[in-house]
Amino acid sequence: MTVTVKLANFPSVTYSQDITVNVSGFTADAPINLANNTLVTDKTKIGLTWSPGSSNGGKPIIDYQISWDQGTGKYVVLASGVTTTNYTTLAALTPGTVYKFKVESRNVAGFSSPSNEVSILVVQPIRIPNMALDATINQEAFLELP
Repeated sequence: MTVTVKLANFPSVTYSQDITVNVSGFTADAPINLANNTLVTDKTKIGLTWSPGSSNGGKPIIDYQISWDQGTGKYVVLASGVTTTNYTTLAALTPGTVYKFKVESRNVAGFSSPSNEVSILVVQPIRIPNMALDATINQEAFLELP
């Protein structure tokens, strides 16, 4: 960044200087307690929940960025601009795949370091073979199967 100073009483005198402003010390702490929201997660979606880090770096948290590894070993951004501490992905999920997630918080100084990683296995639907069920109920109200 270049800063130019002009003096009001001496309009012909200007001073310009390139300066570097380091604001990295003001980034927020990484979000904590990243977890699978089991009330939301199923074979078609994954729910995440987390808490803000202990320090916002002295500036309010603007939003969060969620990254995921879709089983490739490489994280990519799934969503940015998330303004709450929970998120549900409705992306096309592959049953039997373990997905890994990380979350970063952002304030005016930039992004925090990533949260802990959480791994979530997308369940495969249970398939029950089509079969006729022959059952009777005895006098004691127990279900008897042949």
